[in-house]
Amino acid sequence: PGGGGGGAISFTAAASVEPFPRAPRLQLDSAVSAFRFIDSQLAFTERHARLLLRMLRLDAPQDRRKWFQDVCGCRRRPQNKLINIKRGGIATAVNVEDEYHLLVQAATLWRVGREMSHRQLGTHDLYHAFNGKRDGYLTCGELAAGLAWLGVKVSEDDLHAFLRGLDSNADGLLTLDEWAAGFPLLAESEPATHEALATLSLKPKQVRELFEGATAKKKEFAPVPPDRLPPLQITTH
Repeated sequence: PGGGGGGAISFTAAASVEPFPRAPRLQLDSAVSAFRFIDSQLAFTERHARLLLRMLRLDAPQDRRKWFQDVCGCRRRPQNKLINIKRGGIATAVNVEDEYHLLVQAATLWRVGREMSHRQLGTHDLYHAFNGKRDGYLTCGELAAGLAWLGVKVSEDDLHAFLRGLDSNADGLLTLDEWAAGFPLLAESEPATHEALATLSLKPKQVRELFEGATAKKKEFAPVPPDRLPPLQITTH
């Protein structure tokens, strides 16, 4: 500006100032994940989803989902995509309560895999042994009984966290493929224990199930009093 020049900016002096220090990688990735969440993005790597979960852990999962869906609706973004994502990525950030549940799932998975490897138990053999109904759908009760047989002690909450970590379609049940996918380095069958597991019979534990309709109460019908029934008339020809 004109005048005495006392207020003029010296570009030479500004250029000599050291540049603003770059943020640490963790802080930078966290900021990027937060901005992508605000921008209604759906594609998150597991690492970025965990960073986002760490920032959102003080908010309840249902509140996170509602906020995200509301913002998607305001921007006319398709909201059904979030519903279809059952596991991993953005689903981790809006459905999992906190990082502890992910840690429990990973620790239980490692412990179960270690027991199977040490005792030479095939993934397919063990699944069929746990699935007492032989219907191809492993319930929480059957899984709890199986883990107890393996010597892996877990609480009901930890059991649910373990099952959810393997349940790719979030239906509350484990198929053979979902179970085996958790132990890709183990053999499907072990000759040393195949026959013994084929005859194993376990009683399911009494735990809360996660599949739809598991908590629905069966409708009970009260017996009809005899005086309400009309007398029966039997005719013979």
